[in-house]
Amino acid sequence: MKKIALIHYSSPPVIGGVEFVMEAQIRFFLEKGFRVKLITGKGEKLFSNLEFTLIPEIYSLHPKVIETQERLKKGDWDGFERLKKFLIERLEEALEDYEYIIAHNLFSMPFNIALTAACHEISQRKCFLAWIHDSPFFDPTYKELLSSINPNQYPWNLLKTYSPQITYITISNARKEKLVNVLKFPEEKIHVIPNGVDVCRLLKLHGEAKRIFEFYDLYNKDWVGLFPARLIKRKNVELAIRIIAELKKMNLNVALIITGPPDPHRKGGEYLKELKKLAEDTGVGKDIIFLCEYKEGNGFFRVSFDLLRSLYLLSDFLLITSYQEGFGIPVLEGGIFRLPIFASNIPTLKEIGREDVIFFSLEDPPSLIAKKIQSTLKSYQFLRLFHRVVRKYDWNLIFGNYLIPILKNLNFS
Repeated sequence: MKKIALIHYSSPPVIGGVEFVMEAQIRFFLEKGFRVKLITGKGEKLFSNLEFTLIPEIYSLHPKVIETQERLKKGDWDGFERLKKFLIERLEEALEDYEYIIAHNLFSMPFNIALTAACHEISQRKCFLAWIHDSPFFDPTYKELLSSINPNQYPWNLLKTYSPQITYITISNARKEKLVNVLKFPEEKIHVIPNGVDVCRLLKLHGEAKRIFEFYDLYNKDWVGLFPARLIKRKNVELAIRIIAELKKMNLNVALIITGPPDPHRKGGEYLKELKKLAEDTGVGKDIIFLCEYKEGNGFFRVSFDLLRSLYLLSDFLLITSYQEGFGIPVLEGGIFRLPIFASNIPTLKEIGREDVIFFSLEDPPSLIAKKIQSTLKSYQFLRLFHRVVRKYDWNLIFGNYLIPILKNLNFS
């Protein structure tokens, strides 16, 4: 089993940006089946399968740490050496079965310099990843602190000392530039791994929605449309398919999710076959997603309320091509989720949507409707940001695309 340890001054439920990142890392490693240990000075065991070691003297605001720091500034080395020795012993005991350690800010921040020195010494025997979120040398709020120490004298100089035994990671290119230009770290030795968000947890997504988007490769589409309806003739699904085909002709990588099954009271199965043939004939056979066929089994796949909610959250626009409706609930649902809605200008939909829905005539050619969708969505900046966050800044993608390759290069196994 792969093993990794994480160390920081404090951990959740203590609130902080670094603590937030650590929790995400712990979740990721545990979900991937790693054996994980959290070593901290203040915090709690987050998960039942997480190994946890509390060493109070790691905490930056522990009375002994504060006293040691103040005495060291005045030239008293004894307390520093005692605390450093103590921390080396406790850490080596806690890390006995662990070769790879992520240390958050411990190599760059001055909050517990004995801990920094202890980690530097242990790094001669263990593989440390120094995760640098901050540094006092390029943050003006630490000006007073820097004036109280000699940053060129041991142990304070460790905060700006590059060690080839340590793998350095920082959170942005801007931070990397500071490390290179201010601290003179070798540029090629600094990895950038951005912070992120847990998209599924933040949006409370249904697990099936995530699997659907992965199964159909929807995260890599330019836009994903939602068509929440049964396969009934009056829904005019043919027009929706032709609109997607026109968008594809415009070099747009677009998909349309059709949520409902065929009408059980009519020969809906035949209609589904007709629609699938039309999709194939117009070149969008793989872009029109009939969710009723998502899973094989007895009957058609059913989209639950919670799954539908998640599909609304992940989709980019709502498409309604009906030529007859008694009401039009999807217009209300799309409004709740702030989706751009493109709908046929039939009376019932106009009654609900008014001027807040983008209407088209059923007499309009699909190419004209497609151009209307394209011009509207291109002006929605928040859609571009949403795509970038989902495709680049989800924690699972970040760790899979950035962190795991770094660990593999370190012969992590």
